[in-house]
Amino acid sequence: MIILRQKEFGFITSKIKRPLQVKIGKARVKASNKLLQSANKDAARIDLDNLRLAHSGNSFDPNSPLVRELKKEAYLKNNAQVRYVGKGTDIRFAAGHLKPKDIDISEQMIKTNMNKITQPSTRKTYKIIVNNAKRGRSTILVNPQSNSVGILAHEIGHAQNASGQAGWLKKRISDKLKTTEFQERGPADVPLKDSILRYIEERNATKNGIKLLKKKGISKPELGVAKGELEIAGRTYKNGVKGAAKMKLARKLQLPNQSAKRTYQFRPMDVSELL
Repeated sequence: MIILRQKEFGFITSKIKRPLQVKIGKARVKASNKLLQSANKDAARIDLDNLRLAHSGNSFDPNSPLVRELKKEAYLKNNAQVRYVGKGTDIRFAAGHLKPKDIDISEQMIKTNMNKITQPSTRKTYKIIVNNAKRGRSTILVNPQSNSVGILAHEIGHAQNASGQAGWLKKRISDKLKTTEFQERGPADVPLKDSILRYIEERNATKNGIKLLKKKGISKPELGVAKGELEIAGRTYKNGVKGAAKMKLARKLQLPNQSAKRTYQFRPMDVSELL
């Protein structure tokens, strides 16, 4: 009698348990997909802001007294050389701060890269980047035709973090990050921890840059343009953190059998969907 009742109870509980498991599984899949869709929107927002930056129409005069002071500050106090790119080069990104550890200076890699580069001005820039890396010096690349002076100051802000001038904590965060890896993967496609560290690093660099511009006597109109551009740039990293957090949670919600069959990644929406 007891055995019979146990069997009946087991049958009843299994009848209840299975539909409940199915229901929970469907809810997890739905929540995971919703998070992924939201993460895709974050990635599209990043693309949109990058487009805004690329077509901002901002520029600066490389020969202005303010820019000369900024270059001097970078070289003498932060061991970083400013190089102008854009016209006549095939370097893709508009601005960047490259630390020595970002550059593979093995003879084989230098030879491989030199064989890939066709434009003489780009070859010259690459040689300077490598020589700076060999000397333990950073290189700041910026395009005067597509950036405001705020972007130049921001990149010098990165150099301040890397050199330790901005404080030991900022230097520790800077030391943990490798610029080239982040540029290859993009702010919306990195682990959450790295994404948070990158956001903090970028925010610190912007604070350093604004402080430096004020110190060097930037005009109010120029400062307004610089702040506006840096706010857009900062938003890309903030959305990167949001997207990475949603991706992490979405993966945790995935069912084991789904996780094995499917790889969830960012599938960025077309930017036009946000316009």
